[in-house]
This record gives sequence, C-alpha cells and structure tokens, in this order.
Amino acid sequence: MTSSPQCRSVCVAALWLTLPLLAAGKKKPPLSQRFMSEAIQAASVSRVRGTFSNSSTCTWPACAPTCMSCPASKMGTCILPFQSCQINAGCLFGTCFCENGYCPVQQGPRRRSTICALQTCSLGAKPPVFEASSYARGFAKLGQSPPADLADNKEWDSFVWSNAKVPLGLAVAGVAIGLLTCACAFCKLECECSWLPTKPWLLVGLCCLTIGITVCGTWQRALVVNASCSLAETQITRLQGNINQAVQLSDQLSDMTEQLQVQVDGLSGSCKVPGTNLMMDAAVQKANGTLAGIRAKVALFQEVSTVASKYVSLLSDNVHIAHGLVVYLPIVPLLLLVLGVGAILLAACLSMHSSDASTIQKADDLVITCGSPCSCVLMIITALMSAGYLFVGIIVGNMCLNLDHNVINAVDSVNFTAMVKFQYNINPIMQGAAKYYLQGSQENPMISMVQSANNDATALYTIYTNDTWATGPAGLVCDGVKGLNPDLAMSNFGTTCEWLISMLRAQNLWPYYKTFAQEIMCGTMMRSMTLLIFYTVLVSHILMPLVSILADIDFRRWERHRETNPDHLYGPTDSKEYYQVKPLVTASQ
Repeated sequence: MTSSPQCRSVCVAALWLTLPLLAAGKKKPPLSQRFMSEAIQAASVSRVRGTFSNSSTCTWPACAPTCMSCPASKMGTCILPFQSCQINAGCLFGTCFCENGYCPVQQGPRRRSTICALQTCSLGAKPPVFEASSYARGFAKLGQSPPADLADNKEWDSFVWSNAKVPLGLAVAGVAIGLLTCACAFCKLECECSWLPTKPWLLVGLCCLTIGITVCGTWQRALVVNASCSLAETQITRLQGNINQAVQLSDQLSDMTEQLQVQVDGLSGSCKVPGTNLMMDAAVQKANGTLAGIRAKVALFQEVSTVASKYVSLLSDNVHIAHGLVVYLPIVPLLLLVLGVGAILLAACLSMHSSDASTIQKADDLVITCGSPCSCVLMIITALMSAGYLFVGIIVGNMCLNLDHNVINAVDSVNFTAMVKFQYNINPIMQGAAKYYLQGSQENPMISMVQSANNDATALYTIYTNDTWATGPAGLVCDGVKGLNPDLAMSNFGTTCEWLISMLRAQNLWPYYKTFAQEIMCGTMMRSMTLLIFYTVLVSHILMPLVSILADIDFRRWERHRETNPDHLYGPTDSKEYYQVKPLVTASQ
C-alpha cells in the first residue's frame, strides 16, 4: 500500500519533531556498563514492608516474600518537546513508563489518577526455627559460640583458640599415651605380673574385643554416612537438573534478546523518505538503550547461574569420590590399628597351637620387634586425627546452634565478585538471595532482575502493539518497521521468565538448604562425628595401649620360656611357679 504525499509529510514532521527527545543522552556512559550497574543497584534494594504472616494458609516455603505487580502500563505521552513524564517515569518512543523499581498505582478518591509509586514487597511466612540436634549441642558445649556480626580478626582468633583447647588436650593425651606405650616396650620394664594366666587367653580376649568394637563402630558409622551420602547424591542430581535448566532458560532469554536486537538493527537505513533515516537512527539508539538494559539483567542472571552450574557439576562429577573419602578416609588409621591387633592375635594363636617351632619363633620375633613401635605410631596418628575430628565437630556444632544467622554472616564475608572474577559487584545480589532463602526477610533480588527484564521487554512490545507514533506513522515511510514481528519472541520471552521465576522461588530451592545444612551437616554429620570420635578414642587411647603392653609382656615371657624349656610350649607342665622363680621380662643390659 502506498501513502499520499501529505501523509508522508506528516510522518516526517512527526519524526523530526521528536529528534531532541530521541537524541538525548548520547554522551552517557557505555550502555552495557550503565545498565548493568543500574540493574544490580535496583535488585539490591530491599523493598519489604510489614510483618510476617500468621495465617494458617501461609506456610514456609510456599508462602515467601512477594512484590507487587509492576506491569508495563502506559503512563502518558512524551512525543512533543514540551511534554514530559511524571516523576519516577521515563520516556520511551513517546510513551511514558514507570522506571525500574516503581509501579503504576491508582490513587485519588475515585482512583482516576495513576502515579509511579515505589515498588513494595510483603513478607510471607516466617521460616521455621531450626533446632540443633543433641549431637550438635553436645559439641557446642565444648567450645565458644561464633563472634557477633562484623567481628574483627582478633575476635575470630579468640573463637578458634577457645574451640581448640579441648581437642588440643585430647591430642596431648593421645600422644603421651602413645609415647609411654613405646617407652614400656623399648625399655623392657621389669614386670612380674604373676596374676596373668599361664596361657595368653587374656591377650586373645582383649584382641577380639578391640577388633569387635572397631568393626561394630565402623559399620555403625558407615550406615549413618551412607544414608547421608545417598540423600546428598539424590539432591545434588536434582539441584544440578534445576540449575542446568536455569542456565538453558537464561541462554534462551539471551537469544531472544538478540533476536529483538536484530529486528531493531534492521530499522536503520530502511526509510525511503529523505531525512527520515537520521530520525530512525535516533529511534534505534533509544531502543538499543532499552535492549541494553534487558541484556544487562539477563547477562547478570546468566553469569550467576553459569557459575552455580559449574560448581554443582564439579560436585556432581566427584560425588562418588567424595562419598568414598568421607566413609573410609577418617577410619584408615583405625583400620590399620585393627590390622595390627589382628597380627598380634594371629601370632598368639600360633604360639598356642602351632607345632612348628620355626613358625612360632618368627611370629614372636615379628611382634616383639615391630608390633609395639608400629602400634605406637598408629596410636599417635589416630589420636591426632580424633582431636581434629573433635575440633571440626565443635566448630560445626556452634555454627548449628544459630545456623541461619551464621550462614548469612558467612555469605556476607565472602567476596563472590572476586571469586568468580566478575567485573561487576554481585555481592549484594548473593547476600540478598541468602536473606530471602534462609530468613524470608526480603524479596529475592534474582527474581527482581528477571521481572525487571520482562517488564522492559513488555514496554517495547506495548509500544509496538498499541500502534503509537513509533510504529504507525513510521511504518508508512520505513520498510524496517513493517518487518518488525516480535510476537513470537515476546511470547517465548514471557514464558521463559515465568519459568525462571518459579524455579527461583523459595518453595523450589529452600528444600536443598534444609537437606544439606540442617539435616546432613547439623544432623547426621554430627552423629557420624560422635561415633567416629568415640570409637577412635576408645581404641587409640585405651584398648590399643593395653593390647600393646600386654602383647609385649606375654611374647617376651613366651620367648624366654622357650629358651629355658625348648621341649614344650605351654603344656600341662607349665605352672605359675616357673614364672615366680624367674622374672617374666629380662631387663636390658
């Protein structure tokens, strides 16, 4: 369809009339930097008002903080130079829209006037107060609570030292017991021990008791840890799927924004009437500003979701390795002690029942020469590890007493911007998200960014569908305007934003925090740590020293008995009178 010369003249006049408006702001900072900073700043503002809901129909996490709807509604026109938008509203292609963080609100007696009011958010239900398990409270009693907010390094050093006192005492006791055991073996202390039975039944029974207790404790702990690891693996797999979906959706938003950008770029140079291309270029620049804002918000969320996907994928790829390390690594010294006890038990059985004097001699010499030194070294290593387990348990136990608050403090102290090497400060976004998911005390800044991007895109689409001056008259003289077809892109853009927002809500992500922090870290982990420390201390500090000393006494006694009585080995002719005549242990010369 061709247009009349009069119509073309009107269109050209309308375009030139708005040249100052469209050309404004050309000397501002680069669009990407300006809009990224504005997006972060707008999302970092807490807008919650009121108190937590006490309604029986509002329960956490289904009922979390929500913000008032901010549709991209038309707030007037700004086509002519003397026309201006109201406060907190901006001009886009001759149409006024509320700026980011402001919503159209009707006011007045009959609600006939509309203003751009600050967007407010209402609190939902208060998250349930987490009660630490009895295991966590037991560990916490052995140390000091974490320092208050904004604590300095001196306060944190005091916190670490106060929690290290009991583990340090346990480590010193373990090392002392190990060294004394070694001293008893190497110095060959004189000990009559006439009350000991002639045959090594006491040593055999003590070895069996040690092995049984260790195996029982290891098995009991393995059941607890395996249950926790299985739950963690299931949740990690589900979390990875959700985050990967978020990454895909953010990539789709980015692609859709690029599609809109391509259509806008096609407007330049598409006008047939002389002089109108300059005005269309100015209009394209204005549209590019809005698209830059959309891209900034999408890119910020894309960066956060990509980093999260990277670390969750790394965790998912190594979860089986971590499972094995958590189950078996802490008990390696304990298992080595059990192997040593098993060797002593085997040597004792050989001495009691074997008829091969050479085999008996080798077994006895091996236990006398290597048994006590190796056992002492393993006792010291196990004691030090048990002290380390206790230290970790005390730290985690104290964190669990006020878990939500302590996790938020930890998030506040982490520099996420430097960690992911992002050029913009994303720390306020991460800190606000932590408060949303853990305390329910503010809106989710990531949801705010997605909603803001959707509103910006909707504003552009509103201008197009309303057939305003930007699309109606301009389409008569510019073929590029006729080629605009954002319907499908905008439909997909809105659907994708809705998916992202639903995925980011507390109802979907808070259960992960409950599983990993509350149930695993402060629940089963504390129980597993209790079992590990109890059995480790029992074996390394009590049972193993008794086994080592008793084995050294008995095997040296057996060795001397064989040298004096080569014709029999623990036969019926053996009697306590023999051991009462001669010392049980020959003193070193």
